[in-house]
Amino acid sequence: MNIIEKIESYGIPTHSYVVAITHIKDSNELTAEEYRIRIHHLTGNGSDLDERTAKYTYLYCIQEAIRSPDTYNAAELYKVSVDKATTFIDNNPWVFAETEETTIKKKRKGGTKRDKTCALWAKHKDDGLTRKEWIAKLVEEVELTPAGASTYYAKLKKETFGC
Repeated sequence: MNIIEKIESYGIPTHSYVVAITHIKDSNELTAEEYRIRIHHLTGNGSDLDERTAKYTYLYCIQEAIRSPDTYNAAELYKVSVDKATTFIDNNPWVFAETEETTIKKKRKGGTKRDKTCALWAKHKDDGLTRKEWIAKLVEEVELTPAGASTYYAKLKKETFGC
């Protein structure tokens, strides 16, 4: 099986490298280990790459294999792809910068506000809490604003929230 056939076996279109990369980016992102496995499958190398380098090496492997299918053997494809990936990572640090919002989202644990609200509702809906008590509980435990808590409470009472 040649490299193009291997790429096609992942369900990636091979008629255009732009379409292929877009397809990969639009589909669910792979884990670092999955990137390394696919790189190894395509080139026989790549098991020692860190997460970021593995992702970009994989993308460059796909790009270069489709762009120039008869130019590289597997070892050359791997070398060119790693070189391009590390150059991209080194020359574009702002691409990997995290905003304060991203950092805050990563710190949030326990699911979404909707999940937390539904769990809280299931636990306390029969406790006879007043509207004011519910809003205070939603503000405190789900980290909603008072206005958001009021909206959530109204939807919970009307059974239109989706819990």
